[in-house]
Amino acid sequence: FAVLIETYMGKGSLEIDFLSLLNGNFAVAAVLISFGGLIGKISPMQITVLTLVELLCYCANKVFFLKQYESSPLIADCGGTIIIHVFGAYFGLCACKVLGPPKDDKLNASSYTSDIFSLVGTVFLWLFWPSFVAGALPSGAGQTTALINTVLALLASSVATFALTPIIENGKLTTVPIQNATLAGGVSIGATANLVGPFGALVIGGCAGLLSTVGFTKSPFFGDVDTCGISNLHGMPGIFGGLVSIAVPFMYHGTGLVPAHQAIGLAGTLVVACVTGTCTGFILKAVGTPEDAFTDETFWAECDDKGIAKQ
Repeated sequence: FAVLIETYMGKGSLEIDFLSLLNGNFAVAAVLISFGGLIGKISPMQITVLTLVELLCYCANKVFFLKQYESSPLIADCGGTIIIHVFGAYFGLCACKVLGPPKDDKLNASSYTSDIFSLVGTVFLWLFWPSFVAGALPSGAGQTTALINTVLALLASSVATFALTPIIENGKLTTVPIQNATLAGGVSIGATANLVGPFGALVIGGCAGLLSTVGFTKSPFFGDVDTCGISNLHGMPGIFGGLVSIAVPFMYHGTGLVPAHQAIGLAGTLVVACVTGTCTGFILKAVGTPEDAFTDETFWAECDDKGIAKQ
């Protein structure tokens, strides 16, 4: 759906090539980010509505406001810091706010086994994040720079997370920041991955890791409605990365970035995401929210640990 919609909006035709498929994957990433705030609280029908509506809004913002298909786009954002992460996070968070907190969140918890498996997912995301950031760039020096800087930013956010978490958590490493904040450098570096130097990438990644770790340990924003902490991994690091893209032209020459355009793109995307996310939240509420949150029993036939189906 995203491949067809974005291709038609951007090209006025349905010519599908490799970049069309890549852009379709980027679009779905925005929906997955939003779903992170809503997971466990909405029904399959609501998930379907969320996907269709958000993909339309995401593609329209990217094509018509950010002008990513024109010869002179409004903003530069090779890794989707603003286009994907900021939009997806605040679209989802506003929808969460409209739906409100669940009546009962006692099942919103993890186990030792689920934590271990989730860390496997973190490793996969960490390894593939550089290709996500640099994949849409033309091959050459710019793409190589983006790949290297993304790895450096991820390394810096990982070090910052492992260093800060024990300080905040009474000398202990806790799972949630390690699962998430180690990836924050990849979020923040996206807008400038092909433009800054190695030191800049380390600073950006380190600051993103610190910001995200504080978010996951203190939950300063949206903690009552944000299931997976998308504000802490995608929202705040995304805004930080957008602000960095505004400052980079003053520190690096020849980047081609226009600070005013980057600022307009960041602020405008934030507004579009909040408005469309809020409207989508009301649509989801009208569709109907399940009474019981964070349980599969409402829509799935579950088995116990011995493989015997529950009645």
